[in-house]
Amino acid sequence: MENNEMLNFNDFTKNDQKIISSIRYGKENAITKNELSFITGLDERTIRQRIHLLRENGLIICSCSNHRGYYYPATKTEAIEFYREMMARIKKIAKITKKARDYAFSNENFMQVKFDLG
Repeated sequence: MENNEMLNFNDFTKNDQKIISSIRYGKENAITKNELSFITGLDERTIRQRIHLLRENGLIICSCSNHRGYYYPATKTEAIEFYREMMARIKKIAKITKKARDYAFSNENFMQVKFDLG
């Protein structure tokens, strides 16, 4: 979706509309998954999935790693903070997956550390 395209509220499902209209502007007004679950009747996992899809459809929905909840950025600073937090997560995931990639494309035999749990 282009940055200048307008989203049509009526194109979203009723549950997505409830999520969209329940999220507030500003980190200090963040709404938790638990609160969204109460409002929509959806479980927290489904809330996370719906938020993911809404983000993919162009909505800028920020969140905090300290689990304060979801919010629309009220300032560019809040958007930048969210961007930086997401980039840090991407870097951590890339570092973890690099080991699997290196093994997958190497000629080495797989060697896994074994633990004696008995």
